[in-house]
Order: sequence, then structure tokens, then C-alpha cells
Amino acid sequence: MIIAVCIAVVIICAAIATVHRTLKFSIMRDAKREQPMIEQESIRATMSKKMLELLDNSVAELRSMPNEDVFITSFDKLKLHAKLYDCEDPVGTIIMCHGYRSSAVNDFAVLAPVMYKRRYRLLLIDQRATGQSAGKYIGMGALERFDCRDWAWYMYNRFGDCPMFLEGVSMGSTTVLMASGLELPPNVKGIIADCGFTSPKEIFSCVFKASYHLPPHPFVDLMGKIIKLTAKYDIGYSAEEAVAGSDLPILYIHGEADDFVPHYMSVKNHAATKGEKFFVSVPYAGHGMSYLTDTEKCRKALDYFLVKYGQ
Repeated sequence: MIIAVCIAVVIICAAIATVHRTLKFSIMRDAKREQPMIEQESIRATMSKKMLELLDNSVAELRSMPNEDVFITSFDKLKLHAKLYDCEDPVGTIIMCHGYRSSAVNDFAVLAPVMYKRRYRLLLIDQRATGQSAGKYIGMGALERFDCRDWAWYMYNRFGDCPMFLEGVSMGSTTVLMASGLELPPNVKGIIADCGFTSPKEIFSCVFKASYHLPPHPFVDLMGKIIKLTAKYDIGYSAEEAVAGSDLPILYIHGEADDFVPHYMSVKNHAATKGEKFFVSVPYAGHGMSYLTDTEKCRKALDYFLVKYGQ
């Protein structure tokens, strides 16, 4: 009996320690880990020498382009930062939301200069608790959706009724999908969602299975309760719920070899979408690598989507 109790105590303590470690790693800001950024480095590790050279050259080009540092205050009183790349006589505006513990400069380094040369005004935001934006907790899209909404209204109030698109990669993709369920400016014409997950709860469940070989229950449930108390959001809120109630057209992009955010999550989001929808599935592409893996396919889909809905 005593041995059984001791074993039970050890298991409980191990479970609590695992949840605490995962919680701290997953959502809490840690300046020591921001450079190098987690997702950025994991993606770079899968890239060929040619891709790395293209990415690094593109980052340098984007950093050299004239831009303005802009700030807003979030719904929960955080100072949020973004870089605005304005242009003369823009044909549209694109708000770009980066992925988990990454940066817009890296996640959109290849695409942003192309869109800028095509006369799109760009807003590359720092998600909360990342870069120059304040915040203690990463919201896995559930909090960032409100920030995305507020950035959209900032751009609308500053520049008027220019066609606007919301674009995101990974967690940024989930951010823009979740934002579709909120009241957005009337000039938001569509959403571009690249390799987003369905909900914080489902992606956390994947992490527990893949990294710790543990069942989601009860670990993710316990983690959700702690997040609700500390970070003030519900890990069960899903992009599926948001897009099911939105009429906005959505372009989904996802690599079929994604081992970070499973391809099926975009399939589920796409299936739940109420408005017009498109899906670009890229064979052999890893996480966030679709555009680099098949540039022609992705660019053709982007061009079609932006022209069709940007009128």
C-alpha cells in the first residue's frame, strides 16, 4: 500500500513538473530565448543552402527598406509595436502576423519585398510578448486575435478605405483566422492563412504526444486551467469556431510534410469555413516552407486571391 501511494505521488509530481515546464516554455515570455527565436531556428534547420541564402538576402533587403515604427495600446493595456512599410498610391494593405516566438521580418522576408514592389502597403506586427511588443504571455492566437483586430482598425482610421488583407504564418495564421470572428473594418477583404493550427488546446495536445509521449488528458486539461487563471484565455477557443461565423474569403496554404503543425489542421479549418475558400496544399513542404518549396504555385494562388477580392 505504501509503495503504491509513493508511486502515485511520484507520478503526480512528475505530471505537475511536466505541465509547469511545458507551460513556461509555451506561453511565457523569456528574453533569453527570443534570440535566436524558436520557430525561426527550427525552420532554418530544415532549409537547403540555396534556401538559406535566399532567406538571408531577403531579410537584409527587407531591413534596408524605409519603414516607420508604429504603436498601439491593446485591449488589456499593452504597448504593441509594428513596422509600417508605406508606399505611393497603394493598391491595398496587407497586415502580416508572424508565428510562434518568431518575427515578421523573418517569416515574411521573401514575400514582403515582392508585395511591396507590387504597391501593397505592409504592416509587419510584433505579436504580443515578442519583439518590441509588451506582454508576459503568448496567447497562441486567442489573445492575439484582438490585437490583429485593433491593428486593422488602426490602419483603417489612418489610411481610409484601401482594400485590406490579413495574412499570417503558423500561430499568426491562427491569429488572423480567429480575428475573422471579430468586428473588423469594412475594407478587410480577405484572409491568407499559412499553416495555422485549429486551437491552442489541439496544438498543445500534439506537443504532449510528440515531445513527451504523454496523453493529452489530464495534462492539457490542467494546463488549460492554469492558463485561464494566469493568462486569461481559453485554450479551447478555435479558429474553426471563428471562420464558421465569418463571410470573409480565406486562402489556406499548408505544406504536406509539416511536422510542427499537422497538415490536417488546415484541412479542418478549411472545412469549417463559411465564406468562399481556397486550399493550396504543397507536397514535400515543411512548416512555413510552402512558399519557398513551390513559389510559383503559392504566388499564383496569392495573386489570384488578392486581385479577385481586392477590388
